[in-house]
Amino acid sequence: MISTLPDSDLPLQKPILPTIPPGSSLPDFVGPRSILLFKLLQVPHSFLSSPDWRSSLEFNKVKEALNNLTPVNDSCERVLALATTFNGMITKDETSFQELVLVVDSHRKKFKLQKKDLKKQM
Repeated sequence: MISTLPDSDLPLQKPILPTIPPGSSLPDFVGPRSILLFKLLQVPHSFLSSPDWRSSLEFNKVKEALNNLTPVNDSCERVLALATTFNGMITKDETSFQELVLVVDSHRKKFKLQKKDLKKQM
């Protein structure tokens, strides 16, 4: 299964995650970029051919590396940083900030902006 993957230098990028239907099996999760995980961890993927691959040292190294990953939501962190910076530029105290939040909330309810409709008009 993994031996059919191209062994080329793949650029690092955000993965495109597929929709996984019920009843999926391991081959459904393997794609052209699957080999990148083994390259990044510097682990040969040959252990997957072994019937007892779950007990191999290579598998345990990959499992440990994946268990130690911390999920990060970059989009949320960027928005939070932007909002914090913007807030510091407009308001200087908590009362002003709360008033600003109420005005923005009221404005959003009064003037509903549909982004999809806007794109269609352009």
